[in-house]
Amino acid sequence: MRIVRMLPVLLAGMLLLSPFGAAWAQTVLRFAQLVPPTHPYHTGILVPWIAEVERATQGRVKIEITTAPMGPMGRNFDLAEQGIADITGGNHALTPGRFEVTQIVQTYVGTDAPESVSVAFWRTYKKYLEKANEHGNTHVLALHNSGSMHLFTSSKEIKSAADLKGLKLLAPGSIASKMTTNLGAVPLIRPPPEYYDTVSKGIVDGVLGTNSSIGGFKVEPLIKYHVDIPGGLHFSSFFVVVNKNKWESLSKADRDAIDAVSGEAYARLAGKVLAKQQDDILAARKAEGRIKSSVADPQMVDAFRKALSFFDQEWIAAAKAKGIDGDAALKYFRDEAAAYEKTRAK
Repeated sequence: MRIVRMLPVLLAGMLLLSPFGAAWAQTVLRFAQLVPPTHPYHTGILVPWIAEVERATQGRVKIEITTAPMGPMGRNFDLAEQGIADITGGNHALTPGRFEVTQIVQTYVGTDAPESVSVAFWRTYKKYLEKANEHGNTHVLALHNSGSMHLFTSSKEIKSAADLKGLKLLAPGSIASKMTTNLGAVPLIRPPPEYYDTVSKGIVDGVLGTNSSIGGFKVEPLIKYHVDIPGGLHFSSFFVVVNKNKWESLSKADRDAIDAVSGEAYARLAGKVLAKQQDDILAARKAEGRIKSSVADPQMVDAFRKALSFFDQEWIAAAKAKGIDGDAALKYFRDEAAAYEKTRAK
């Protein structure tokens, strides 16, 4: 009789040890679709990272990307913070007023290598910026940046900064918008997925954007002129966050395992993929020969940097208001990017 009474307990134990029991115990996290499944960010960054998360947690945690966006990209952070989605990614600049010190990458860094800047960004966040708690009710899994901004126009060739006056340009966020205004152009902020429609309909004359955004969001065929800004101009910052309550529902072992393959590891991966995508786009552009590319002369570069010069002082003041030594953080960020670039180049 004792064996009969213990049978349900024994069967439950066997179920937990079986493959079916393991599947039943698996935690599935829903990631709100960020870009189309064919986009290099999806195939080259998100898919490999998701596989690493599953490997690191020995299958206990699985991430599934939704088949469609759960809202405009500008709402992605709110989706995670409010628990509508478990995990989201997005551009900090599309949530105006929320992120200040996190957008340190919008300064002039001194290198336009996405990997070096992304790694420096993550390290600076952990050392200085995390305590500002700008990501609220989420746990930050990863931060990285875009490639550097360059100038793309659909009708008018830009040979000097003066040629920008009165031009309507897409700008990725408030800082790029203010810089565009300082150059005498008229900015319009739209998320990258809307670039194609905005340019194709003639609403703007061009884009202040990255090679990756121009190529990845199919704007390339609409562009006639490209001006490269040597040494990089400024970057957009991106996040991957998980709802804090959902995060804390995972075991500490699984949280540690996920963090180990995220953070700086994600920054390195994103930087490498974005750099390759940029190189591939530049090679294809050169081979096609349809777009007229040029390199900004020192006078144009100087005009762009002067138009961006407001950023450092505003950023340092914002950092100070949140108890952060802005001067030290900026120096650390640039030094880390330069040091990593030297190591990466060897």
